[in-house]
Amino acid sequence: FDDWGVKHNTVDDFQKALAVSCNLSFAKMGMSLGFKKIKETFDKFYFNSKGFEDLLILFKTGSINTNISNNYQLANISVGLEEISITTFHSALISSIIYQNGSIYPPYMIKNIKNLLNLGFYNHSGQLITIFHDNANFLKLKSAMAHVASHPRGTGRRAQPDFIKISLKTGTTGNRRPGFNAILTGFFPTVKAKYS
Repeated sequence: FDDWGVKHNTVDDFQKALAVSCNLSFAKMGMSLGFKKIKETFDKFYFNSKGFEDLLILFKTGSINTNISNNYQLANISVGLEEISITTFHSALISSIIYQNGSIYPPYMIKNIKNLLNLGFYNHSGQLITIFHDNANFLKLKSAMAHVASHPRGTGRRAQPDFIKISLKTGTTGNRRPGFNAILTGFFPTVKAKYS
């Protein structure tokens, strides 16, 4: 197990690990937690769930392998490789949960429907869902995601525009043969975010 051949030297804390995307740090954290705790967190973030529905529209979420049987698989799922898949929607949803300190409003495409007489017969009523009750860790995570774009060695530093501060996490998936996929997920602006 390696970190794509990159040497990060000393990684002092999780903020720097997130900024430089140090897979070895993530693997070590996952190994210390164990799969049971990791799975509980993935479950709270809607992995292996039925997704969200809005009338006839289904917003699909990602999935994880729940049959983790060895340390290599545990390291991979902790890093976000091989044992996990995610949709674009789900990625944005997770960024929203992080920004909103563990809470979300269910997503929707249709706000309301009116008939020919302009009388409403459907109205989306968003109710806040609180998933986590741990604001301190979300504040640390949001700070670390901002660091990904602002740190001199941050993997998202090239995505940081001059006119707005962003917070993100980068990722790489796939394999060398057909080419890798680069993934950016996050929210902006960093303060008072409006978009995930």
